Amino acid sequence: AFHLGAAMTALSSSTLTHHQEDLIVDAVTSQLIGEGLWEWAVYANLCFIGSGAMSQSAAFVRRLRAKNIVSRFYTPSAGSRRSFLQKIGIPPHWFVEADAYRCASEGDALGMVNNLMRFSVANSIAAMEDLIIPSMILEGKESMRKLLPFLELLRCRISDDFLDCWNKPDGCGVIHKFLQLHAQVEKLSNTPLDQIDVDIDHLLDEATELEAILSTAVEDGTTRKSLPFVKIPYGFTRAPHNVVLAELVRMLSFLRMQLLAISNGQQPLHDLDPDSYSSRLAIVLPPDGLYDSSTPMGAESILRGFCGFKAMA
Repeated sequence: AFHLGAAMTALSSSTLTHHQEDLIVDAVTSQLIGEGLWEWAVYANLCFIGSGAMSQSAAFVRRLRAKNIVSRFYTPSAGSRRSFLQKIGIPPHWFVEADAYRCASEGDALGMVNNLMRFSVANSIAAMEDLIIPSMILEGKESMRKLLPFLELLRCRISDDFLDCWNKPDGCGVIHKFLQLHAQVEKLSNTPLDQIDVDIDHLLDEATELEAILSTAVEDGTTRKSLPFVKIPYGFTRAPHNVVLAELVRMLSFLRMQLLAISNGQQPLHDLDPDSYSSRLAIVLPPDGLYDSSTPMGAESILRGFCGFKAMA
């Protein structure tokens, strides 16, 4: 039926309706995939064997089906099939994207980002922000230590044309600065006080600036656009963006307390568990408290949570 329809279309005498055409294409696609000829299934999905002209929406659906077949079945070893498909007009980035999907399903975050980088820097950054960073931030210190060199590697591969995308208020650039600060404070917290020769005030200013940027991002609650490659499940934790930002603000508050402790000649705390440091907080805080009168109430609520304060009934 498919070949007959194609021949009749070539002779401009096809009488197939769009529904009949879709049924025939779906049937031959299933048969070809069942025989292991998925590259021909891609070709069949891109053929028009009906009457009249194909609408833009119908053409879009056909391309999407063809792309999904490539995503499901393409592997780097299928070189001859890729060559055939590229000869009939399949864009190279379909195959790169398919490699990214496979890396994601195997939990290979670096491989996924590397593949996305080959056809879209914006998509690579988006994958970091929406898939990798939330997972690694929420997993704790060990994952955060691994995330820092990961972001540094990505930053080295980004040209100046994409700096605006990198430096968004809630983007990779801000997370990168936070992780650098986190690593510095962690190193200082394990250094004897008499051996610390770092400008603590500068680090406090940096922490305050980052906290203000992220707090504003949380309050704005900007809705992030859907990624163009979310049709296939990923092996990464998906968390609401504001939840991750709020967690970063919470950690920055603790980093500020550690820095203030060092500045006041006190040994900084090492644990973010409120029970482990609430009794020592008065020693760490300066006379005016951790926050001045210009600090938003949201930030003070974080401090109350650290100290174990509860609202009076």
